[in-house]
Amino acid sequence: MINNSSLPFAALPALLALSSVASAQWTTQPPLPATRYFHAAATGPDGRMYVTGGVLQGNPKPSGSVSQFDPATGQWSAAPGMGPRARHAAVTGCDGRIYVIGGYAWAGSGTPGVTVESYDTNTTTWQTEQQSLPTSIPVNPNTKSVVAASGADCRIYAADPSGDPVFSLDVFNKAAGWKQEPPISSGEELFHLGASHDGLLYSHGWSNYRFASTWTDLSNFPYSATDYLGISAPDRNVYIIGGLQPQAHKVEYPAITWTSTPQVATSRRDLAAAVVDGRIYATGGHLASNSPSSLTQSWGPVRARTGAYMAWWRFNGGLGGSCTSLTASGTVNFPTGKVLKGADLANGYLQANGSPSCVNLDASTGMTIEFWMNRGNLTGLQSILDKRTGNRGYHVFLHTSAGITRVGIQLANGNKYVNQIAPADIPATQWVHVAIVLSQASNGASIWLNGVRVHQFTPIAGTFTNTAPLLIGAHSTVSQNRYKGMLDELTLYSRPLNPVEIRSIFLAGSAGKI
Repeated sequence: MINNSSLPFAALPALLALSSVASAQWTTQPPLPATRYFHAAATGPDGRMYVTGGVLQGNPKPSGSVSQFDPATGQWSAAPGMGPRARHAAVTGCDGRIYVIGGYAWAGSGTPGVTVESYDTNTTTWQTEQQSLPTSIPVNPNTKSVVAASGADCRIYAADPSGDPVFSLDVFNKAAGWKQEPPISSGEELFHLGASHDGLLYSHGWSNYRFASTWTDLSNFPYSATDYLGISAPDRNVYIIGGLQPQAHKVEYPAITWTSTPQVATSRRDLAAAVVDGRIYATGGHLASNSPSSLTQSWGPVRARTGAYMAWWRFNGGLGGSCTSLTASGTVNFPTGKVLKGADLANGYLQANGSPSCVNLDASTGMTIEFWMNRGNLTGLQSILDKRTGNRGYHVFLHTSAGITRVGIQLANGNKYVNQIAPADIPATQWVHVAIVLSQASNGASIWLNGVRVHQFTPIAGTFTNTAPLLIGAHSTVSQNRYKGMLDELTLYSRPLNPVEIRSIFLAGSAGKI
């Protein structure tokens, strides 16, 4: 997300949201290593917040430095630098790369850039993308910043704050280049562009718009001032932080009714923000005194809202679930998990009645299996979920070979079975979010790790329904192929979740779902 900067007037606290907000508090976090403004922030698949570029105190030229924040340790550290720029956009694509788009190489003058750089958190390297913007986004260096979002279609959208032009790029087909999209409006001043759980794109400025092949005007923004920062959160809200008005509001769709919400703890403008492990982190910017700041504050918890599910086992110290209760074989403990408590399956496994429809998911209508896992040291094949009998059903497993552990799924329709295995390694003793999405559309199935699509395929046709029990952490026929590790928040859906929903669960992290 990136801010919409304005003239240096006194900034007053404001927090707005697009739907109901659970009780939450602002907390002061360790400050940025240096004061920074006109910068951007995004969350990587490693769960860290990356703060890119901007202007550092004492140097009017934009910086290419990058700072990363690890919520697990509460510490900032330096990350490899990029090309210097300010008033740019930073966004994480479905491929897990952090894209930095457009902006200025000089704080108060110069030509807006067309360069797009991306960062790989695994290799800790930057690369300049061959697919530059078709034309520079003509950002006014005194007032505005580029806005960008990652859509539910795995395209990155970037827009001039005036709403024209708007470009998009398919991160899995970058060779096709940037596509020009319909403009949002003429003369619009945007402070936010974000994707929603409904698969649509929303923009917020003087007016609010929704994009589904064309832009639809929804409502007016209730302020006459600018200088707000907008950020899409896992709870389906859009939060508006900072600004030049003393009140705070929220707007709930589809009613489009603005009401008050708690204010930001400290007034700021020209700041950047990202969602990290279920909290919104707002960092840097200018204080009300117009002094540059390194202040970092967070708001939370912010929980994911994914809508209807078929079955949800939270493992918070018991065997109950939303679909059917579980029975344990061996010793199953419930120590601290990713969200509250989790199931430790090192010395046992769980079993659910296989008859209810809530465990008999079918790819013909679409389905999703998602969970958090924390594996130990593994060898060979280990079963996470197994609901098979004969040659029908589904089986989620880990396979370790040559020191690399991969997640896969077997689908069997009564006539044949097919295994699909993601190429990415799952590290040991770390919490990793896994989502397996199945749809009969061509290449409509995919495997996701920490909000990143790592494998795509077309599933076999047919039904997988059977009456066999659902085994959690055990194999249907080979006892030694039990999964030995922890699971948390196991959830089954009778529909394919879209990329925004999957990433929201990852971003919510230890805050969990509601």
